[in-house]
Amino acid sequence: GEANDGRLTAAQLFARKINADIVVMSACYSGLGDRSPLPGDDLFGLQRACLQSGVRTVVSGMWDVYDGTAPELMHGMLKELAAGRTAVAALASSQRAFVRKLRDTKEDEPWLHPYFWAVYTAAGDDRTRFEK
Repeated sequence: GEANDGRLTAAQLFARKINADIVVMSACYSGLGDRSPLPGDDLFGLQRACLQSGVRTVVSGMWDVYDGTAPELMHGMLKELAAGRTAVAALASSQRAFVRKLRDTKEDEPWLHPYFWAVYTAAGDDRTRFEK
């Protein structure tokens, strides 16, 4: 409709009920919040809006997501989720596997810096998993 400008905002998410176990926002800064429009309230952003709307677990980026590492981290996490691990464990396992692979090269590897592999965080229910 005319009210749809093509942008999905945190306020729009906050106002709806979302029936999802996991939402993955792999974009830069998708996990950060801004000052809440509500007086005396905490930070408000996409991550909080999803959790408030009923999403059990949100995986999101906290700073610049590097194109050279993000696909590998996300692929590893999704593979672990498909194997039955919880979202939190799947993300951690993917990050550890990424670091382990780089350390095994025995070369001076700039991607070992946490900036490149610790960009994602999981918030919400730490028991969330895909049921087969």
